[in-house]
Amino acid sequence: VNGRNVAAAEIEWIAAQAHPDLNSMGAAAFAAAQSASGTAHLLIEIRAGAPAPADPDALARKIRASVLGHCGVALAEIRILPRGTLARTSSGKIRRRQVAQDFLSAPRSVALEPQR
Repeated sequence: VNGRNVAAAEIEWIAAQAHPDLNSMGAAAFAAAQSASGTAHLLIEIRAGAPAPADPDALARKIRASVLGHCGVALAEIRILPRGTLARTSSGKIRRRQVAQDFLSAPRSVALEPQR
């Protein structure tokens, strides 16, 4: 973005600071498209046991403004998901590459239900 690399983890951490119920370790930020420099998508889970946000659209706007202001990345889409929705490794880390591939290949068909 504007000549500098921005780590996905940085975007995920900044986004999670927007609300105490968001989990920066349960998030996946990835480029929107190869041609859309400075644009990304964010899928972020709510912390275990936390209720769904009362106004998810307002929270998404807050996240979008915070990420843009801190690192210059425009978030094309933000999804706030229940805990356990995103694919994980056996050690519990988010499989960011798999989440991105699934989302970019068919964004509307990606299951947004918690994995069992």
